Amino acid sequence: MTPQQLVGLGVRLFAIWLALISFQSLGIITLLGKQLTAPADLRFLGLGAMLLVLVPAILLWMFPMAVAHKLVPRTHDSNMLRIPARELTAASIAILGLWAVIHTLPALLAAISMYAIDGFRFMTYYANPDQSMPLITTACQCVVGLILVAAPWPLTNRIFPEGDHHPDPEHQDHQR
Repeated sequence: MTPQQLVGLGVRLFAIWLALISFQSLGIITLLGKQLTAPADLRFLGLGAMLLVLVPAILLWMFPMAVAHKLVPRTHDSNMLRIPARELTAASIAILGLWAVIHTLPALLAAISMYAIDGFRFMTYYANPDQSMPLITTACQCVVGLILVAAPWPLTNRIFPEGDHHPDPEHQDHQR
């Protein structure tokens, strides 16, 4: 693995992190909707926030090596780092999933505590959209994190397909 490939891997992991953050921005937008005077303001704000998060995530996912080559000067293929790329990727994805789970636990534990104390009466608090959306987005983020922790290999195989040792699309075209 070259230094550029290692940075390209980091760029793709950052793209996954941005996608996870989009769940949070959806919850924040919902809460801000209560403070805005017109629903059109909320739609405009929501679309802008989602684009600010998702477009860079998609671009970084699609072009990780372009970013890597801008950040790290090109080196020769003999300048290889002896790191098993697939295993490093799987471990990194699992760590990212673990971060997502840890990040969402306080809010989920608070909701579970409210349920333990109040029983189903606590559901009346979450029955309106203003309160339920942040809980739903937090739960979705936690589920995605759990999936990343439990099964990092499917995403690893998307980043490094079986038998492919170069995440750079230029190298992939020459191998086929």
